[in-house]
Amino acid sequence: MEKSARIIQGILFYVIWYLAITQVSEGSFGTAALLLGAFFILVLYQAQYNRVGLALLACSCIVIEFLVNICTQAVVYRHDEVSLYGYPLWLTGMWGVFVGCMGGCLQFLTKVSLSKAVIIGAVGGSVSSYSGYRLGALVYPTGVAYGLAWTAVLWGAILPFIILVVNRVGSRS
Repeated sequence: MEKSARIIQGILFYVIWYLAITQVSEGSFGTAALLLGAFFILVLYQAQYNRVGLALLACSCIVIEFLVNICTQAVVYRHDEVSLYGYPLWLTGMWGVFVGCMGGCLQFLTKVSLSKAVIIGAVGGSVSSYSGYRLGALVYPTGVAYGLAWTAVLWGAILPFIILVVNRVGSRS
């Protein structure tokens, strides 16, 4: 993927993220899911990695986050009727978009060391989570500090996992 295409994909990633979060905070869950779904399809179409591998990776991330959130109750997402124990459809789309971007605008992350990935994941995940909290897409029922701490732990573990899997999936032929 060319540098200009990666920059455009990165900008679109944050525009879609912002639109999805603001749509969720306003109660328009279907719009958020459609935006994310359309972008996910575009990202996978352009991915430089095995598409099936990326889709399976996104599914495994969804399961991991779902289990952590059920066990800790640290973060509760706003959701519509299409959810599983409070795990919303729009967040499923966000995982697909994030993992799909690993072959594009986030490809630089596949080259960082795992120790740096832990730090990037912990900080980036917490900042993103807090932004979603401030925009009204989620709440921290046990307190902001507890929710952010669990988010840092989750993302500090899951980003290196994503990087390891993406590097093993390899380039598509």
